[in-house]
Amino acid sequence: MGRRLSKRLIFRKKIKYGVNNPKNNGLTFNISESGIAIAANKLFIPGTKIIAALFLDEEILKFQGVIIWSDLGLNGYRSLMGIKITSRPEKIKDIYSKLASMNIQ
Repeated sequence: MGRRLSKRLIFRKKIKYGVNNPKNNGLTFNISESGIAIAANKLFIPGTKIIAALFLDEEILKFQGVIIWSDLGLNGYRSLMGIKITSRPEKIKDIYSKLASMNIQ
């Protein structure tokens, strides 16, 4: 794994994702300036391009992304994936900045 470009912040929201349409359910668990990590019910291999709908409190943010890493959960652990956002990056940065300003660590 490469060096992280920005700190990960806790971020828990419902997400739907898929290759052609966002039909698989997941739950985000952290966010960076350019990506989101999710607990997933269907894994895709790194390099897979996806579309997603992120359920924010006041809106549904639709975006495109690419799977950077995936980890098949074994022995009761959930499967996880990291998504690099390739569209709407300014919106993700806004969300990240708001969380970072509220996060005193």
